[in-house]
Amino acid sequence: MTHRTDATFKILGRIVIIIAALFTLGAWVAFHPFPGRPKVSITFLGYTNDTTDARLATFAITNLNNSTILIYQPLIEMTNPARTGRFGI
Repeated sequence: MTHRTDATFKILGRIVIIIAALFTLGAWVAFHPFPGRPKVSITFLGYTNDTTDARLATFAITNLNNSTILIYQPLIEMTNPARTGRFGI
C-alpha cells in the first residue's frame, strides 16, 4: 500500500507544482506593465512627381526611442480632383 500512496503523492505534488507555475506565469503576465506609446516624429516634407507624372508625397520619419521601426510599402492612394481618372499619392 505504501508504494501506491507514494506514487499518488508524487503525482499530486507534480500537479501542484504545475498549477503553481501556471498561476505565477499568469500573475506575471497580468501585472506586467503595458509598453508606452512609441515616440516617433513624422514630418511632411513636400510633394514630387514620378515618371508617370503622378503626384507623390514625401515624409521624414524620426525614431525618438530605442526601439526599432519597420516601414515597408508606405502607399496611400487618393483621388485627385484636379485630374479626372488619375490618382495622386
